[in-house]
Amino acid sequence: MKKTLLGILLVLPVLALAGADTTANRKDEIVKKGWNLGPIPVIAFDSDLGFEYGAVLNFFNFGDGSSYPEYRHSIYTEASRYTKGSGQYRIIYDSKYVLPGIRLMADLQYLPTLAAEFYGFNGAESRFHKSWIDPDNADYRSELFYKMNKDIVRMGVDLQGKLSNPKWGWLVGTSYQRYTVGPLRRSKLSPEPSSYGEWDVLYNKYVDWGIVGSGERRGGDHLTLKGALIYDTRDNEPNPMRGIWADALIYYVSPSLAGGTSGHAKLAITLRKYVTLIPNDLSFAVRAMAQNVVAGKCPFYLLPQIVTVSPRRSFFEGLGGAYSLRGILRNRVMADGFALANAELRYKFWRMHLLRQNLYWAITAFADAGMVTQNASLDLSGVPQSEYGSYFRSTAQRPHYSFGMGGKLVMNQNFVISGDLGKAASSDNGSWGMYIGVNFLF
Repeated sequence: MKKTLLGILLVLPVLALAGADTTANRKDEIVKKGWNLGPIPVIAFDSDLGFEYGAVLNFFNFGDGSSYPEYRHSIYTEASRYTKGSGQYRIIYDSKYVLPGIRLMADLQYLPTLAAEFYGFNGAESRFHKSWIDPDNADYRSELFYKMNKDIVRMGVDLQGKLSNPKWGWLVGTSYQRYTVGPLRRSKLSPEPSSYGEWDVLYNKYVDWGIVGSGERRGGDHLTLKGALIYDTRDNEPNPMRGIWADALIYYVSPSLAGGTSGHAKLAITLRKYVTLIPNDLSFAVRAMAQNVVAGKCPFYLLPQIVTVSPRRSFFEGLGGAYSLRGILRNRVMADGFALANAELRYKFWRMHLLRQNLYWAITAFADAGMVTQNASLDLSGVPQSEYGSYFRSTAQRPHYSFGMGGKLVMNQNFVISGDLGKAASSDNGSWGMYIGVNFLF
């Protein structure tokens, strides 16, 4: 869900005329009522995916205003494409007011990717050669050497409620997910020719060597179940100034409905802490997360999937990229288990009203780190000895670091336009990453 500043500037006049009532609550805040809605042009950028273009409709309903800034209903619809071949088509609904005492979150998503990232498994144990994807380098093999085809269809429903102590809660959910993966589609892509063979890419080698098994190389259809225990004392969900948000989540994925893969379960534990340094203006936020496969064998195409209780992002992929290690190549670090940490300073430096909307600007400074804690089990017996050293190395797992800065524009304390610029600490993980989208990272 990646939008730009241009999108929000274009939509503000529409929002002002969309029928949302407003009432002054404090001298520096306008209480929103009714529906806030409008078409948002999508003009965004992600260094891993390219430029994004399309449209979004985001509806917020604040009812009579008594719950503001908390919305009563949110409907998010998106249709967009990236210049590097990805797409995002989705509808996401979120409300605490459909079922008494229960938050309902439902989504329908289609996420096609012509050239999805594939760098191998277990992070530092898989070598990355930047020269192999540079057409101007003598060692050039293919711009698409670390790419494969991947399309995702997902339908899911989550229910979230409170225990007797309102700080504690629970979540249960189920989904259907269809992953279609495989070799690159030659009719859709045009890499720079090379003497090596521009279509002889890493994914094909992993299939030929037997590292990617015959039962998983085309993807699969899966049913999932998840349950979580949640502790939440945040003062504001989109951008908290204080509080704790923690959860322990167990996630079960069925064997492929078409056969070929076994089922598996993951355990994910996440702690997020928000501390006010200057009231209303400066805060420190940190996220620490660990995820491991605790039963069964995870098919390779589900290894990048990071599960979460967030209503705005039911899952994301990593490690590496906009949602985990900013500045590091997307999905560069992929294994059965990992640890992830993110730290941010967030400073709100300017508040304003424009066209009856509450706006504030913020800047951030961040540092990210991630590390493999559980290797994916690999059968390397089919790898020719003459090729082994070019693709694999025996090394102890080590942290992968990145750091950077960002800017945010927040409307009505709920809609967040985000821009981040991250730098990988090691060239083995990439160089720079730029991401323009929506929402704070956590």
